[in-house]
Order: sequence, then C-alpha cells, then structure tokens
Amino acid sequence: MSYRYKPGGDLADQTRRIAARQIAAASEALTRGGPEDIHDARKRCKKLRGLLRLVRGDLGRTAYRRENIAFRDVARALSGPRDEQARLEALDALARRYPRQARFAELRKRLAPGAAHRLAHVDQALSDGLAALEAASARLEGWPLSLERSIRPLLAGFEKTYARGRDAQAQARRSPDTESLHALRKQSKYHLFHLRLLQQAWPVPMRARRRELARLSDLLGDDHDLAVLAAHLLDHRAAFEPRVPIDPLMTLIEARRAELRMDALALGARVFAEKPSRLSKRVRRYWDAPRRVGAGE
Repeated sequence: MSYRYKPGGDLADQTRRIAARQIAAASEALTRGGPEDIHDARKRCKKLRGLLRLVRGDLGRTAYRRENIAFRDVARALSGPRDEQARLEALDALARRYPRQARFAELRKRLAPGAAHRLAHVDQALSDGLAALEAASARLEGWPLSLERSIRPLLAGFEKTYARGRDAQAQARRSPDTESLHALRKQSKYHLFHLRLLQQAWPVPMRARRRELARLSDLLGDDHDLAVLAAHLLDHRAAFEPRVPIDPLMTLIEARRAELRMDALALGARVFAEKPSRLSKRVRRYWDAPRRVGAGE
C-alpha cells in the first residue's frame, strides 16, 4: 500500500497499513546500511512522523508522543552520517555553480576521507534503529484509532500542521536566519506529506500543490546544507588553510544562500497564502464530493 489514503475505506486500518509499509521500508534500508540507504531510512521516519501528525487528534497524546519520539530518535541517531554526505553534496553543487572561483577539488579531497571514516562507524546506530523499528511495528495493532470512514479527524491534523507552516513562513520572512528557515522546511515537509496522504481527494490539483512544496523543500534544503558546510569550514578552518582559503568560499556560500532564500520566501508566500480553515474545508469538499454525487445530492 502506498503512502496515501483511499476514500471510502476504513481509515484506521489504512493508517496502520501505511505505517507498516514505511517501517518495513526503513528497516530494509538500515539492513543494507549504505549512505543512500541511511538517507532513505531517515526520510521514511520523517514520513512516519508526518502520518502521526495527521492522526494525532484520534491517536491521543500518549500514543502520539511515544511513537513520534521513537521515530525521531531513529532519524536523529543517523543524522551524523547524513550531515557528512550533505556537506559533500553542498560542496559539489557550489562547484557546479562557480566552477572557476575556488579550490573545490582540493577541499573535497580533504572532506571526503573524514566522511568515509565516520560512515564506517555507524553500526551501533543501525542496530539500534532496527530494534526501535521492530518494536514500533509490534505496537501498530495497539494504536488506539477510531477513524473508520470519516476524514474529519484527519483534517484537524492537516489544518494544524498547515497553520504551523504558515507561522514558520511568517517568521522566516521577518528573520530569515538559518534556524527559522530550517523550521520552515520542516513544516513544509510535513504539509507535503499530508498532501501526499490525502491526494486522492482530487489528484491533479493536489499534485500541483505538492510540486510547489517539493520545490520549496529543495530550496530550503540546499540552503540548510550550505549552512552546515559553512559551519564546518569555520569550525575546522585550521585544517584547510592555507592550502584552501576559507574566506573566499564563505563569500560564495553566502551569495548562493541569499539567492536560495529569496526564491524560497517568494515561493513560500504563495504556498502558505491561504487561511488554514479555508484550505482544510476545500480538501474536505474534494474528499466528500464523489460520495455526495453517489448519494444523489
């Protein structure tokens, strides 16, 4: 079963099936254990946390908190290897954009061995993650869900998450620092997950909105990766200089981040323009429309 609900079915049963599929996929990725597999497992944990936010009102505070912490901790334990890889990817993207303006090849040679070394020391995190996912899978049948066929409990989570994204967008416009932009990216991702879960309400317009959110997430993700790279360069300046001067690189990083921020905030203003209650009601009407027609309304 894919990461989406189907109108007309038992939503509690679908919730457990969606969660089971993501847990299984994350476990398979951790069993393989490569850099991209670790990245995939972390994405699956984020999708699980997005699902939890959608059903939070029905699931209840205790169960929500327990499961959210479990998936958060699995992803967090794997963040070190992912940050190493993200620094290399950010540097490669910077080199493609400014191919003649810095000593990227030399810097990459100095970054890559450290990344490879640390990626080789994640066995404990992989083992712990697999155990945590196995335990979460065993708890699935005990999730106290009573959704049945009504989408209304899901829309409470949908609206709350979208409202948080809207607040994060406003904060990022007021103060576009690394922390606020990262918060906007997290809330944008959760809203994107909710659109994926509910996209069968009306696939074509929902898919268009998803594309815009995916683009926003990419812009903010690129900005965050550059911020991580910049912090690493400044913290380890002595290891790179004088062979690789850091200040010219920081100038390029800041120039690129400024471009990314401008594009992201312009797009975010459109994505989060609608009031939460209006968007939620619109999705509900999409979802209920086929049933109303079938009932002869």
